[in-house]
Amino acid sequence: MGNNGTKIAFEVCVVTADYNGDSYGPGVNMVMFDDQTRQSPTITLDNLFQNEVDFTLAKFTIDLQPWSKLKVLSYIFNNIKAFGKLHHIEFWRTSDNGLPSKWFLDKVIIRDRRYGLTGEWDYAFFPVHQWIAIDSQYVVHDCESWLPRRDPFPSLRDSEIARRMELFSFFQRAKGLPVEWNIEEIVLELIEQSGLALEYTNEAQWDSLETLGNIYKKYNITEPVVSLALCTFLLSLLGLKSYRHVWTYSFCH
Repeated sequence: MGNNGTKIAFEVCVVTADYNGDSYGPGVNMVMFDDQTRQSPTITLDNLFQNEVDFTLAKFTIDLQPWSKLKVLSYIFNNIKAFGKLHHIEFWRTSDNGLPSKWFLDKVIIRDRRYGLTGEWDYAFFPVHQWIAIDSQYVVHDCESWLPRRDPFPSLRDSEIARRMELFSFFQRAKGLPVEWNIEEIVLELIEQSGLALEYTNEAQWDSLETLGNIYKKYNITEPVVSLALCTFLLSLLGLKSYRHVWTYSFCH
């Protein structure tokens, strides 16, 4: 795309609000549609940020090709009709280099240069404002947003809602147990912030409930809802080897 000596049909500017990944960026496939539902071939944008200084903007050009010409000679291209005013785009992520990256796409701006630098239909703005998931399809219209009941692609909206609902899903491993969430990382962070790291990693045994209780008093920490007497019961019921394990168990549950 954008080779020297070729005419440019479109300029594509990808505006990113947040990105956490490698320096090359994700790969994207895009299809453009005009106002008569004619579509472009699949346009591949590999490694969005490989030529960019930061992860804010990525710019590409699309060369003028038979499908994008404003006027097509019918006796030469029998099955090709002129691509008109850009109406909407469809895109999806293809791959990442290494671990999946987190990418919040703000908008895509496409400039139509087929009429020249001062021609009509200059710019099309496609607001996205979403975290872009891998292998998910996105369709965005020029300067448009829709109420749910009028969305022209209701199945895509339903898929997006389903993905967001997964973020709020909690699981119960067995009946009667509390609903779980990923609290272990928070516990480790609190232990580090409160200066408990040395106590937490110390391999010395705690031989009594008083020793365990003194830890909370020493660091001015509120004791967990689980009473120390119940901790003794947990020690035998769960097969924990020491009061230190009870302390860890009470922090994480």
